[in-house]
Amino acid sequence: MDFQISYSGDLRGATTLQQLYKITEADFYHIRELGKFMLPQMDQLVHTWYEWLKTQPEYEQFFSDEQILHHAQKMQRIYWQQFIEAELDERYVESRRKIGETHARIGLSMTMFFAGMSIFHELFLKSMGQRDLSLQEQMETIDAVSKLLHLDTGIV
Repeated sequence: MDFQISYSGDLRGATTLQQLYKITEADFYHIRELGKFMLPQMDQLVHTWYEWLKTQPEYEQFFSDEQILHHAQKMQRIYWQQFIEAELDERYVESRRKIGETHARIGLSMTMFFAGMSIFHELFLKSMGQRDLSLQEQMETIDAVSKLLHLDTGIV
């Protein structure tokens, strides 16, 4: 079956999206600092996320094939690595659009995508809680991660 996706969403560029979501250089700094801590844990975070996903009815529908599962896990590691590198440019925006197209093509619901992003947000918060940060730094990091997660979700 041949799928053709017509993108009728927002075609704003990286700079405009950064302004729209009020993402500052300080936000990028906080995400990158969290990323330094999270990157060594990424395999475990992705594993934990897929453990949650196994409890959802969509798991069997989309990941019953072992090769598809491994490919999806690899792609998710790349996704989150790009996220914590916090380099918001046209390449980043386009990669998120392609993810949205892929999810549309396979029929993944937006509800499931949003839920998955929410679970990963929770994993970010748990990782952040393991760091020795002031309350101010914690709040700024939570805000920064939330902004970029919202931007990603909006693009997808």
